[in-house]
Amino acid sequence: REVVILMTDMVQYSMKTAAMNPEEIKDFLIDYHGTIFSLVDWQESHPLEIEPSAGDGSLVIFGKRPGEDLSAVCTRALDVVVRLAEAVSKEHIQPTRMGLILGDITEATLGSRVAKFGSSFAVANRLEELCGYFETTLLMDREVAKHQRGYDKYLLTIGKVSLSSVLHPVNMFTLCKPGLQEY
Repeated sequence: REVVILMTDMVQYSMKTAAMNPEEIKDFLIDYHGTIFSLVDWQESHPLEIEPSAGDGSLVIFGKRPGEDLSAVCTRALDVVVRLAEAVSKEHIQPTRMGLILGDITEATLGSRVAKFGSSFAVANRLEELCGYFETTLLMDREVAKHQRGYDKYLLTIGKVSLSSVLHPVNMFTLCKPGLQEY
């Protein structure tokens, strides 16, 4: 199925938790993920799936509504990313990097769980990682940038990168919007 994937990761998580004991880390992460959940899980953002992953990371999958086009799902996902980026700018949540991509996934039952597969996860993760290099809170692929509505005047082309995990180069964009990323 075609979805928009958001990967998030807290900036300097290891450094922030180095002196914490396991109980403090648990409380810190529950607070962090609770804040992310409260900013993502809005009725107008659905259908979506939110999964905390690898401690300080999150995976959010935005599915299409019946009859919904790419523009609507990309815009819904970008609305959520903007809400998260604004919370980071206002220091309501720990600094967080975000990678957003429109891609295909498939699912299969693995034991008692439903596992998700697709190269789009690796690309979203790499975009999130590249945020640090490009000193931005969010990076999205060309497809999300092309299909979204309402943010055209804030789009900023970052460049095109070749990733070892994908066969084709990825065009990266961010948003240059007042209230986000110190703009």
